[in-house]
Amino acid sequence: MRHVFGLLLLIVGCEGADAAPPPPRNVGPGADASAPPSDAATASQPPEGPQRWFEDVTLAAGVDASRPDDFETLPQRMNGGVCVLDVDGEPPMDLFFAMLDGGGARSSLYVASAPLVFEDQTESRGLDAVGGAMGCLAFDAEGDGDDDLLLTGVGSVRLFLREGERFVERTDALGVSPHSLDTYTSAAAGDVDGDGDLDLLIAGMMRWNEDRLPASCGDACGGMLAPYEAVPNLLLLRGPDGTYRDAAAELAPDLTRREYTQVVAITDLDGDGRVDLYVGNDLGSAYANRPLVRGDDGIYRDLALRLGLGYNARGFGMDSMGYSAADLDGDGQLDHVVTSFSDDPTAVFLCFEDFCEAQPASVSGTGALGDTFRWGAALVDLDLDGRPDLVEATGHIHAQSYLIRTEEQRDQVPNVMWNAGGRFVAIEPADGDGRAAASTRGIAITDLDEDGRPDIVLGATVGRPFLLRNVATPRGGWLRVTLAGRAPSPSGVGARVRVHAPDGATVAVQDRRIGEGYLGSFDPRLFFGVAGDGPFAVEATWPDGTTTRVDGVAPDSDIELVQD
Repeated sequence: MRHVFGLLLLIVGCEGADAAPPPPRNVGPGADASAPPSDAATASQPPEGPQRWFEDVTLAAGVDASRPDDFETLPQRMNGGVCVLDVDGEPPMDLFFAMLDGGGARSSLYVASAPLVFEDQTESRGLDAVGGAMGCLAFDAEGDGDDDLLLTGVGSVRLFLREGERFVERTDALGVSPHSLDTYTSAAAGDVDGDGDLDLLIAGMMRWNEDRLPASCGDACGGMLAPYEAVPNLLLLRGPDGTYRDAAAELAPDLTRREYTQVVAITDLDGDGRVDLYVGNDLGSAYANRPLVRGDDGIYRDLALRLGLGYNARGFGMDSMGYSAADLDGDGQLDHVVTSFSDDPTAVFLCFEDFCEAQPASVSGTGALGDTFRWGAALVDLDLDGRPDLVEATGHIHAQSYLIRTEEQRDQVPNVMWNAGGRFVAIEPADGDGRAAASTRGIAITDLDEDGRPDIVLGATVGRPFLLRNVATPRGGWLRVTLAGRAPSPSGVGARVRVHAPDGATVAVQDRRIGEGYLGSFDPRLFFGVAGDGPFAVEATWPDGTTTRVDGVAPDSDIELVQD
């Protein structure tokens, strides 16, 4: 979050003196960054004019959680996570909304009994003990096939394990005791130390001490970040006895830097088959993003300059809010997007074998919606044409009383950008589209109606969340992939899934990761759109290097890949 006050810029400069970004630079070879992609994917024309891509089914589905309009403190303006999880062992998936308490609001669990039918089971499942939280992470901590919950917030990092039909708090197993004002935002789960079970990467944001706010900041106070002291991230390794220890200093020293981290991910950034750590920092003028790549010695080191993932196309750090990754241009490589503050367009990184090139906003197309304030990001193929589109949660950090000076709006319509082969086209909502101006933060992909097509769920910092059923005109078919790995990670976390066309070419890639978007986690199933009649092949490369492949897959199919 950027701020226009000279005092705050001075504070940022002092706090970030040892982490100042380099001067503007050419971040790549330039040829691919100077012109739109020229592959065959661009031949398909984008939809013309306003389009109805979603139907808002929130209230009809029984989800009535809501937060009051207490848009005052920074945590209140940043909260609103959403997690997709499986509580009852059968689809449709269930939803957990992380909300700070106050005014009757609370974090809530909604369990689906049928497509588009949810029931609030917060109390009956033992999660009324949660109260308030900013973010959540649904993951299988024990490797027993049940989804557990990690919750983040102000002064708290909490763990709730499934025991029978209920969740029971086991926060003591985490081995951390945060300061009462230390604020943690997003989290991710993955096998960081290579022992097979799931470890935790948790984003440390700030020590929320309002005594540090300048006396003269007025109605801008609530949106300020720079006056607060940043706090380190946590890297919690799970031991054989189920307890965790913070190994950040040991395995990833850069995580111990005091930086304002908003979003983290555990995924393979350099394509070597081993998971890496992605750290997305706010206040990018002083704290660049950090792609921490695992070396042969097991240590994670910042390789931003070599990989090209630390800075945008102008050579500057980003005010990073959200993150997502998928194969945007159909070349078989994982690409990345990072959302940011208004007037700093979403950064798009198209990747090659060993380098990712930041695309200028005029080329990526994200400049068209660069005036919006973007939070959670989700790359998902809404129209099933074989290319992931981009959906972003939106809403300004500043209150409307302050924004009247800039003619901006606090509540904003969520962004949808159609993918033309690595270049995005903004889709204006039509009447009845389901997208409404709101203050949304977290985002998740799931299948609300179990029709095989991906839907979107948005968490809110003010008002209610949004369940957006996908009604975009399909251009192709869908594949829904479930992974069954070996214990202690039976959901196949860390596997890379590729879809191959009939000629053998790789046309889509996704990693099975936990923790993405902002303040939450997506459906454990992977959703692909496919163009053409196939047949397709779907292949998973598991963390141990073995592969499982299913051939002869027709469009509109559910596939389960089981590790031998």
